[in-house]
Amino acid sequence: MSQEPLINRGDFLPLAPPKMWTRGFLFICGIVTLLLLMFVREMSLLMEAEFSQITWLVPLITVTVLMAIRRLLLPSRPRKIRFFEDHVEIPRGRNSRRSHTTKYDEIRTIVPLSSRGQPALVIDSPGRVHVLVAADFAHPELWRVLWAQLMERIRRRPGSIEQLHAMRDLANLSQQTSSTSPTFTKRLFWVIAAIFGAQYFLSPPVDILEYLYFGANSSVLVLESGQWWRVVTANLLHGNLLHIGVNGFALYFLGTYSERLLGVPRTVVLILGSGLFGAAASMIGTPLFSVGISTAIFGLLGSYLAVHLRFGKELPPPYRQSRLWWTVILVLNGLLSIGVPVIDGWGHFGGFVAGLALTLVMLRGQESFIPRPPHGSITNLFAALLVALYAGASVFAVGYALGDHPEDEVRIAQELLERSDEENPLMLLEMVRQWDLYQPQEERSPELSEILRRLESKARDRL
Repeated sequence: MSQEPLINRGDFLPLAPPKMWTRGFLFICGIVTLLLLMFVREMSLLMEAEFSQITWLVPLITVTVLMAIRRLLLPSRPRKIRFFEDHVEIPRGRNSRRSHTTKYDEIRTIVPLSSRGQPALVIDSPGRVHVLVAADFAHPELWRVLWAQLMERIRRRPGSIEQLHAMRDLANLSQQTSSTSPTFTKRLFWVIAAIFGAQYFLSPPVDILEYLYFGANSSVLVLESGQWWRVVTANLLHGNLLHIGVNGFALYFLGTYSERLLGVPRTVVLILGSGLFGAAASMIGTPLFSVGISTAIFGLLGSYLAVHLRFGKELPPPYRQSRLWWTVILVLNGLLSIGVPVIDGWGHFGGFVAGLALTLVMLRGQESFIPRPPHGSITNLFAALLVALYAGASVFAVGYALGDHPEDEVRIAQELLERSDEENPLMLLEMVRQWDLYQPQEERSPELSEILRRLESKARDRL
């Protein structure tokens, strides 16, 4: 039998009216629009046909449908946080119709933090972590009232002293953990962005040659030609704007958490080390080319899981994630890595295992969670060696890009010919067309011309 809310002043707090356009919804619409525009563009290139203007309206129509669905799902009136005798009902957000019930004696801690550049209140319970920013309330100062109301109702409960002490300790731990901003992750992000800009403006207008000359990972060139540096430099390259956008967002999120939980030197080892392991594993399933720092991102995800496995409930909000969160994240990323052909599943798996293993090794002997625990000289040494390795490999990659390597072009074209039955014939024809425009037949070797001729012939036979 459900309880009715107390009929006293202060039995609820109003949230702000539902908002159609939020940062998250704009991000989703932007990603969907970009994906659809890229899909239409690639299909028009591959089919060598100009699509009608109506076709280019597909992204607009799709976003309109998303807006209609969101409008249907938005609450019809502002939501409220309702206080009961022994529990509180907190909506999952001002734009959500669903609420979560939290008993006062189950609240682990209440922490004031900053989120999205404004004050926020984090309410941690075993079932869910609520993050309410000032803009979520009908008045921006109501988050303080919510904090006071919850603390008052907890104090009224019998035996609340131990709970309050535990809440205070966890709140202090949370604020201590969040007291630093990422340093290495930010710098690495800007390095990757600069390299992507160089790719965009300096690479030849043939996708496969861009990967060849900019240092993409390739089992053919690494194992048969000894170009070891590709295992390193591939982690700094990206295929397109969507690729670097998604990876950049994930890198910043997980890298920030890693620096706050484990410290900068260990994060350097995790990102650069798991990137190497992931790129090495990538050569098993991606013999032609692979690029992207998603290998290291999955290493950070594996590290984050290792921290949860070691310390579990000791982690402060908002760093502690629920089992449901982990189930959704692992299953979704696993299915995408296996089911989407353009995603490098081997690289993701190798990076994830490396990040998990490296973190468990670095945390051995640590009995309880400490944010940014002290690290030894060995960690510093490995971090310095990895930074030097990436810098040295980049020098090799630049030297390679400044020269001509017709023998490698032949080797890659031959590998592509051998795998042509597995590739999209339209993609192969488009690649041959790009190659012809960039490098006319009279300017390339007879061997390469013959391979491209056979590749074009096989692709047309499959159509």
